[in-house]
Amino acid sequence: MKGHRPMPLSTSTLGVHAFNFLGLGYRVDWPLSIVLTAGALQIYAEIFSFLIQVKLAVFSLTDLWCSLKDLVQCVNRNHTFEHPESEVSHFNILMKLRHQVNHFVCTLQQYVVSQLSHVSWCRFLHSLHNKVKDMLDLESLHMAYLMDSLHICFLSDETRHIASKFENVLQCALDFRFCLTGGIGDVGINQGDLMAKLSRINISQVLAIKRTFERNLKELHVCYLKSPKNREFGLSPFWAYLKYNEFYSDDGNEMTYYAFPV
Repeated sequence: MKGHRPMPLSTSTLGVHAFNFLGLGYRVDWPLSIVLTAGALQIYAEIFSFLIQVKLAVFSLTDLWCSLKDLVQCVNRNHTFEHPESEVSHFNILMKLRHQVNHFVCTLQQYVVSQLSHVSWCRFLHSLHNKVKDMLDLESLHMAYLMDSLHICFLSDETRHIASKFENVLQCALDFRFCLTGGIGDVGINQGDLMAKLSRINISQVLAIKRTFERNLKELHVCYLKSPKNREFGLSPFWAYLKYNEFYSDDGNEMTYYAFPV
């Protein structure tokens, strides 16, 4: 851990940078230090922190679903009851928004992991077998691999202008923990229990997340429209993952949902 100091985590302050106190580093001797330079180790640390942020967002969305899935089944079982329209509407907004944010975050995780593991890493291994003649060649190829990895994680100088938008979406995933006041717990089978659970949805927080998510998604879409479409890494290939099965539709310069509009 950075500084070797314990860092207690509070659920009220947990954010995408909550685990920044964790550092990734190596201590190597010559001649490995020719390849694993201080600059290279710093790049590894940045990538490690980004992957932790994505993993934390995925965990938050999964945890929310664990709290909601029983409630979903209960709502479906009690569809014959007369539910207050506002309560059910709030529940539907929460569920659909969670689905949309989950699609984005899981797509980001799949894109990053597949590109890091199956593209840039395999290319690096291939180069090791075919292009390395000395330590300087190895250092050069290793740095090229790290540059590709930075592009994949939107941490390169070229992509840093959009990195904050990804960070904001990841924070949206974490902020879902404020959407359920008091938690859901076990859902009873009668209408009274169900309405009590539905009334715990903090719709103000849900709508705040919705506004932040949609704003950053639209800004990313504008960046995508302006970005080169022939790049191997970066926003353009990620957007191809995001739009798989036409989850989003491009209508001119606008972007609309084909699935689960809120």
